[in-house]
Amino acid sequence: MKIESIFKALGSTRRIRILKILLKSDKLSVGEISQKIDLSLKSTSKHLLLLEKLDLVKREQKSRWGFYSYSTKASVDRIKKILELAELLVR
Repeated sequence: MKIESIFKALGSTRRIRILKILLKSDKLSVGEISQKIDLSLKSTSKHLLLLEKLDLVKREQKSRWGFYSYSTKASVDRIKKILELAELLVR
């Protein structure tokens, strides 16, 4: 995983919000996430796909619905550290 790709992904406030929302939840459907960030299902799915390609989140298919969560405990720890660093940089 390239650091440039991660920082590029975190260049979107929507993706940062998705990551923060997932920190507070075990797993959420695309619909639940899209409601929380006030974005269409299609656009939310595109953001989630990018995060999934970077192995930051994983998708679990249950019937018709896709549910997203962090891919591993290490991902949670990495994201927390990255978000903390980003907040320090913008102060």
